[in-house]
Amino acid sequence: MSTPRKFLTSRTIPLGAAATVLALGLAACGTPGGGSSPSPSSDSPSPAMTTPEPSATTPSVTPSAPATTPPPATTTAPPVAGPRPCAAGSLAASLDTSGGGAAGSVYGILTLKNTGGATCTVTGFPTVELVPGTAAPAIGAPAEKDTSVPPTTVTLAPGQAAGAQLRYSQAGLHPDCVHVAAHQYRVYVPGSTTPLFVPVTVDGCSNAAVKLLTVQALKPAA
Repeated sequence: MSTPRKFLTSRTIPLGAAATVLALGLAACGTPGGGSSPSPSSDSPSPAMTTPEPSATTPSVTPSAPATTPPPATTTAPPVAGPRPCAAGSLAASLDTSGGGAAGSVYGILTLKNTGGATCTVTGFPTVELVPGTAAPAIGAPAEKDTSVPPTTVTLAPGQAAGAQLRYSQAGLHPDCVHVAAHQYRVYVPGSTTPLFVPVTVDGCSNAAVKLLTVQALKPAA
């Protein structure tokens, strides 16, 4: 009578022997040629990651505009001054009444002649009034302006003259006139306060409401 075999079971294999068998089995599985590539170990040091240092940047330079040379300074010649207004001291006044009169009025040409040594000008209306004498106050109102002749500038070289028509209305034609004998025309050149005198013998009216004189603007004498 034979003795029955005893089968080894997992219950009878010690735990350490089982682990050894398992390790040997895993080692037998590999690539042909016998060696298996070792797996990378987690303990292997990884390559260091270095952060590149920022390079120094060169500040941008904005090119400046080229220097401009200022244009050379120009010299402007002052304007040439024209003739100055005639001063009373360089003029002589006279009255020509040879033109006659009409309807109680006497017309004459009041002339201003340049007796100086330089060219000068006269512009506009002379002021004319009747006076009993050179130092006396005026008799009545000064001459009214007759604007039928527009004012203009008259240039007078030495010896030349400008003229203005002067009308005298006879005092006897005005009932309201208070008669005063006049012996001078007192004349003021436009822009001047120095009088010139022209001899005359007429009657003036002391009341300024009566207008006896009318004068036009100066123009070149004929």
